[in-house]
Amino acid sequence: MKPNVAALGIIAVLHAVGVLGVTSGYGAWIWPLTPLNLLVAGGLAIWRAWPARTGWWLVVALSGYVAEVIGVQQGWLFGSYAYGTALGPVVAGVPLMLGWMWLLLLQGSRYRWGGRWGQAVLGATLMTGMDGLIEPVAIRAGWWSWSAVQSPWTSWISWDVAGQSIPWWNFGSWWVVSFVLLLFAPAVPSLEHQRVWRGLWWVMVSFFTLLNVFEWS
Repeated sequence: MKPNVAALGIIAVLHAVGVLGVTSGYGAWIWPLTPLNLLVAGGLAIWRAWPARTGWWLVVALSGYVAEVIGVQQGWLFGSYAYGTALGPVVAGVPLMLGWMWLLLLQGSRYRWGGRWGQAVLGATLMTGMDGLIEPVAIRAGWWSWSAVQSPWTSWISWDVAGQSIPWWNFGSWWVVSFVLLLFAPAVPSLEHQRVWRGLWWVMVSFFTLLNVFEWS
């Protein structure tokens, strides 16, 4: 079996078990394993892309984490929200896993399309769509929660999800941060080195879509 196929198979199985476990009523057992799942899945993607490694990976992880810290501490970048402890160790109000998640998602959203600007627009749009899929699941799973009182300039319109209001500016900020990072990204790696990143991205799309469609508690 080819290494890429094996890596994607493991990632798909882990996420399938997660969906089946949560929708079958075993979420209390499944959700605490989320950080481990992200580490394993991301580790497999990095392993397969290692020959094309770049310092940009570290820049993305740190930038994403810093953006989240600013968002949590200041309340004006994404809105007023707070993280729980479900995603692992928390520093400055943000789970360390968030930097890792930014890397996995952003790297998986990269496509060779329309030159540098086109790639940044497409990737940022995919990232924002992913955030829309994640939000309802994350709120219900206790990963984070939104404040009932938002700052005036982020609460002009909101999306009500699971009893909480997400300011639409959150998605605008996701798009802008993603766009800036992608605009200054190095060339998109060859398909061989990008395949598992993309596979992981689409497996996560399927995972969150299914958990948005099916009932679970």
